[in-house]
Amino acid sequence: MAELRFIRTFHPVGQGAFYSEEFEIDGKETFTMVYDCGSSTISPLDKHGKLKKNSKLQKIIKSDLGTKEIDLLFLSHFDADHVNGVELLKPKTIVIPFVNPSHKWILDFLGIIQGMPKLSSLFLDPRAVFSNNPRVLQVLPAEGNSEDTLSPPDQDSINLADPNAFPGGATDIHTIPSGTSLCPPVGNRFWEFIPWNPYYSTFFTSFETAVLACKKLDINKLKDTANGKYIKEKLSDLKKIYDNLTPDNINNHSLQVYSGPTDPEYLSELWHNTFFGRINHCLHHYWSREIKWCTQSIGCLYSGDIMVEETWLRKYLSFLGYKRLDLVGSVQVPHHGSVDNKGWKFLDHLNRRSEIVFVISVGNKNNYGHPSSKVINRLLIEDNVVILVTEDSSSVLIE
Repeated sequence: MAELRFIRTFHPVGQGAFYSEEFEIDGKETFTMVYDCGSSTISPLDKHGKLKKNSKLQKIIKSDLGTKEIDLLFLSHFDADHVNGVELLKPKTIVIPFVNPSHKWILDFLGIIQGMPKLSSLFLDPRAVFSNNPRVLQVLPAEGNSEDTLSPPDQDSINLADPNAFPGGATDIHTIPSGTSLCPPVGNRFWEFIPWNPYYSTFFTSFETAVLACKKLDINKLKDTANGKYIKEKLSDLKKIYDNLTPDNINNHSLQVYSGPTDPEYLSELWHNTFFGRINHCLHHYWSREIKWCTQSIGCLYSGDIMVEETWLRKYLSFLGYKRLDLVGSVQVPHHGSVDNKGWKFLDHLNRRSEIVFVISVGNKNNYGHPSSKVINRLLIEDNVVILVTEDSSSVLIE
């Protein structure tokens, strides 16, 4: 039987997000997934929004992943600290939350205030950003659907190696429902990635409604895609509207991803998992110690900056099913451990028979008060583990 090795890495980029998973068969790298790639602590962009030469983030990517193509890239949402480094990657397939082209002007505005002039292209036509002409999958929002209208992951899956899985051309832009299972072409489809787009309209609709109520702004001029000059002229007014949005409006649109086995029963017989971390910024009873233990809970939930609400969380986790949730051993805590995002609510729905590793990506000297001690206290219930992955290279976590 072929030997399969799986490695998950939470990369040390500070106030940002960069996570990867690599699959090897008989010592040969066969598939690599990346969820987000960006940082405000070590931003790879200069003041003009162009890539710096030999930035620290670029060096981390090269050191940890090499220069090869990335098989699968997930982009969670539109904040620069999650996506300002993706141009340094060469993805074969990109998975993004669906965005209506009519909202290009909002992405253009976000790109200006975050110093990312290519932001709208990244989420509306990524092929214009990447030279290797990647395949693009847009994940439709789950909002407005009942559980009965959604197919279980087992019945709605895509083999990423199947050229016939995408009608109209393998490198075209395709839309897929939330909950579609994406299977990498390794290990006889034993693994799956399940993206879930909880909300689309909350942020865009709330922002657009506030703009319509502002008599200083002409919505028609803002929507004119050729009129970027008008956006810059009204930037201060748009910025005030954005700053006055509530946290739940701003952070309610991150693409969630479950990464884990497709066949838990088969895996329990043949698989063991070893976590290995060199941790200087680990909390609780693993402070400054090497972590090493074995468990069968090898799945992971990636959450971006999502605002955790019971309305969509119950629907999402019910959709995944208890067999998958029993295999979740790691959770990326949303929004760098912000108290507003209520990341501890994941804990109420996961298997509590074994330790769960909660990972917080955060800058050592951020100005936002991240992470919240209240979040950490709630997560440490029943001997779970909270790990801070910062910009210090010694804080890297490898599973």
